[in-house]
Amino acid sequence: MRYLKYIVTLFIPIILGISLTSCQEDDLVNNGKPVIYYIRVTDPAEADVALDSAYMGNLIAIVGDNLGDVREIWFNDQSAILNPAFISDQSILVTTPNTPPAEVTDELTLKFGNGGELTHSFSISISAPRVDVLKNEYAPVGTPLTIKGDFFFDPLVVTFEGGVEAEVVSLAQSELTVIVPEGAAPGAVTVETNFGTATSSQMYYDTRNVFADFEDEPSGWWHGHLFIVDQDPDVDPISGRFIRVNQEYAGWFEMLVAPANSSLATGNIPADAIQNPQKYNLKFELNTVTPWADQTVLKFFIGNEIEPDRHSQNYAWASGAIDTKGKWETMSIPFEYIMANSAANPNTNEGKYAVSFFFNEGVSQTLNFAVDNFRVTPK
Repeated sequence: MRYLKYIVTLFIPIILGISLTSCQEDDLVNNGKPVIYYIRVTDPAEADVALDSAYMGNLIAIVGDNLGDVREIWFNDQSAILNPAFISDQSILVTTPNTPPAEVTDELTLKFGNGGELTHSFSISISAPRVDVLKNEYAPVGTPLTIKGDFFFDPLVVTFEGGVEAEVVSLAQSELTVIVPEGAAPGAVTVETNFGTATSSQMYYDTRNVFADFEDEPSGWWHGHLFIVDQDPDVDPISGRFIRVNQEYAGWFEMLVAPANSSLATGNIPADAIQNPQKYNLKFELNTVTPWADQTVLKFFIGNEIEPDRHSQNYAWASGAIDTKGKWETMSIPFEYIMANSAANPNTNEGKYAVSFFFNEGVSQTLNFAVDNFRVTPK
């Protein structure tokens, strides 16, 4: 009897231990194995909205169980940065990588401290490229052209009108630089990545409606013709002759003044631009050999009679400090600004207009710059 009591006493803890262990195992969710139920945004108001994709750089919540041992999270072939404070058994807060994948698997992979892995179907949405600005629409063949925008990711192809591909010499997400290729024709520039294609709204070498390119011998001008050059030691031409200014300014300077009956080709300004200026821009290329001061003001007048109209019907372009660092850049001004105070109309002087571009405000400074290719082009 003593032996039986001893055996019972011995086995009771063992039986209880087995029973407790069995209960604990039953209580483990998914037998302790990591599981992902869904992925959602972190906004509590949208907690019940499951995601199957997200954009780069977005904060998301991975909801599941047994996730606390995670050591790495990969989206496609890009790893995310983990913050231990945002990791629990039931959820992980993580920001999707800002770098696009080289290989797209549309999978999210969690790697754990015990060597295990868990994959979940999830894609990273990457926008197609967006082209905002061609920095110099008249960049000559063989010279750099900087393109600004967003979502510029390698591999990337830049193509000019005529189907010629450009060499990419620098690349960042919001800016790239190419060498203008031989055979580049006037027209839009196309940027293509693995995630889509974008076409510039600007035209490379846009020759539409040019009214002052300074190629023809001027006649009848009041001012500006003496500044026209075809070469300069400090400024490389971009499309032939250009206006080159290098002199002290102390409150009044006339850069280009020509009446309607001059040789200036103002007849190239479309009548529709006069009637509907909100649909057009005034464009030109500017090269500041030395920066313009912060309070520089250049006034634009396109109208009927130079005097006295230009003093009351001009647009004061308070450009502020401009520094193109000795390189040509395209400037663009909404044409409705130019015409807001103008009395011009499309039937005046048989479609030709008087022009006066002059400085008469701002601080004294040395004006040392070049301009070329004034034109009025559709937006």
